[in-house]
Amino acid sequence: YTTLFRSMRAQPGVTTLAPADRSQTRGVMRATTRLTGPAYLRIDKNFQPDLLGLDGRFAFDTPELIRAGSDLLFVTTGSLSAEVLRAADLLEDRRVSAAVAVMAHLPSSPSESLQNLLRHHPAVITAEEGFLSGGLGSLVAESIAQAGLRCQLHMQGVKELFGAGSGGLEYLRRQNGLDAQSLAALALNRIALRIAA
Repeated sequence: YTTLFRSMRAQPGVTTLAPADRSQTRGVMRATTRLTGPAYLRIDKNFQPDLLGLDGRFAFDTPELIRAGSDLLFVTTGSLSAEVLRAADLLEDRRVSAAVAVMAHLPSSPSESLQNLLRHHPAVITAEEGFLSGGLGSLVAESIAQAGLRCQLHMQGVKELFGAGSGGLEYLRRQNGLDAQSLAALALNRIALRIAA
């Protein structure tokens, strides 16, 4: 859990990257050799198997859709992507069709490819292992606002400094609502609210 990730996105000329798995990390590393400026990479030190559907794909400014769905879209980054995929699996058991997109590059401003993806989903949940302001959720909110999109957004991440205390990765994810069960429950709640409106 880090505040540095969101801070680096705000720095002019710094390319901010958080690959989701080992194969995507290789693609990110190859792509950074072509950069002329500095890059900040957040790479998880824990073993993560390669994500089904990602196949190492990576392009700057581009969300990689790794699971199609029509009821809502999860947008995530880094190794949390595996947990978000598990949440989508749990939702499938409840007859909810959840799409999952990995955004390994957090550009300083919205991209057309992100806006085009968001345009096709009525509800979006961002999931990130960091503070909400300035990170992935902010990028998605800026994208929605600039394109005048009608999708509803919920940002899930760390809400307070030291709020969860200390502990292992699974514990911290659970305390911040970033484990698969909490993300699935959040999605069901957001869908129920949208239907009731």
